[in-house]
Amino acid sequence: MAQPLERVRKYPHTIKSLLDANPSLANIENFPGFSETIQAGTPLNVSDLFNAELDLGNLVYLHKSGNANVSSAVVASAKNRLAAVRNVHARLEYGDVIAMLNNIQTSISGLREDMNTKFKGLSDRLDQLKGWR
Repeated sequence: MAQPLERVRKYPHTIKSLLDANPSLANIENFPGFSETIQAGTPLNVSDLFNAELDLGNLVYLHKSGNANVSSAVVASAKNRLAAVRNVHARLEYGDVIAMLNNIQTSISGLREDMNTKFKGLSDRLDQLKGWR
């Protein structure tokens, strides 16, 4: 029996490299990951996530070591890039959480309106019954 084809998940947009966002990193050698861009349409790959974590760790080390090319802003940029890669992975692997929460909120609002309508109907009926005494 043929196995169902698994849909290949891909990056929906380009995630630029740390070097693109921080030109001062061009002065640092032996860290090829700093220049890696993830192109839109590239299949999702967990190694991209690991590499973003590794790049952040390397930059934190360089910053703490006093490397003049790595400011706290560069470290923050690496944290943001890691978050961008992580968010793409999370959304594609587990679904769009914000959309799910919005759907839940819409459902709750609908239930609340329905309950309020029914309560109003019951309240009106009770008022009618009180008038029969």
